[in-house]
Order: sequence, then structure tokens, then C-alpha cells
Amino acid sequence: GTSEEIQNNPRVIEAYLGEEVV
Repeated sequence: GTSEEIQNNPRVIEAYLGEEVV
């Protein structure tokens, strides 16, 4: 889960919101 992956996958952001703040 790198920042690049988050930018490429919008849904990943939702998952990270529970763990890390984007």
C-alpha cells in the first residue's frame, strides 16, 4: 500500500481511511 497505489485505486483510499489518513 504505497501512496501511488492509493492514487491508482480510489477504492483503496476508502480502505486506508480506516487505517491511515490520506
